[in-house]
Amino acid sequence: MKNILLFTFVLSVMPAWAQEIPMAVYPIRNTANLSVEQAAALRSKIIGIVANVGYAGTDGGAAVGVQPELIQYEPRTVNAGMRNIVSIEAELILRVQQRDGQVIFGSKTKKFTVSAKDIQQAKSQMIAAIPSNDAAFQSFLQEMKPKIVSYYQENCALLLADAKRKADTDNFGEALSTLMNIPGNSTCRTDADAQLAKVYEQYRDNICRRLMLQAQSATAAKNYPAAAAALRNIDPRSSCYADAQQFTQELRTQAGADFKATLDALVEYWKSESAIEQRRYDIVRAFLKDIF
Repeated sequence: MKNILLFTFVLSVMPAWAQEIPMAVYPIRNTANLSVEQAAALRSKIIGIVANVGYAGTDGGAAVGVQPELIQYEPRTVNAGMRNIVSIEAELILRVQQRDGQVIFGSKTKKFTVSAKDIQQAKSQMIAAIPSNDAAFQSFLQEMKPKIVSYYQENCALLLADAKRKADTDNFGEALSTLMNIPGNSTCRTDADAQLAKVYEQYRDNICRRLMLQAQSATAAKNYPAAAAALRNIDPRSSCYADAQQFTQELRTQAGADFKATLDALVEYWKSESAIEQRRYDIVRAFLKDIF
């Protein structure tokens, strides 16, 4: 009971992002014609557009998000005197919808035409032509805010019930995501906080084991900062905390003086009960970002 009360208190004084409207950016549809780097650049642009409107970034399991789709038409080759020019026409569609697509709040489409010396350069220019402060997309996303707020207010009880069903069937990651991404000003936020604390307690040991694997993998690659970052997110109440402590001591034999100072700071951080309580939300957020 004490832990739940402490956790609820922490959530009540969460930073400002928790009071914003969460907005996931789901995987982009129809990117088969893009390279991995081009698809990542496009996704980064879309995340920038969403962030610039003031939505809170979230994981891909959020109940509401942007579903991007890129429609690229057949390239055309035009003879331009001394050389050929490749021209591409494309449409970028942003749909604001419920995760499963059963509810679509609205969509906005923007067309692009770019030309370059070859197809790959044309695709790169097409992505570069999409500004992260695109006025049309930003205006559209701003218009969606009242609809999203109403959705959460009207469906709070259903979201809590859905999270409980997921937790009861051991889908803890999805349950945590559903609860985490209910806006701070929703009518059921207090109930979501209590339910979140309970689900987290159930899944805490699994999170710890995953973080330990991340730390061990990072250490094997001699990426000590990444190892320390994973260890920092381990809750001292987890069942694998003793293993994390032992692993931290083993790291001392592999790292230089600067990293040993980081490990000393990590040990002191674990000792701070208040710091762990305040980091509980960050632990869940980091975990959800990893699994989605």
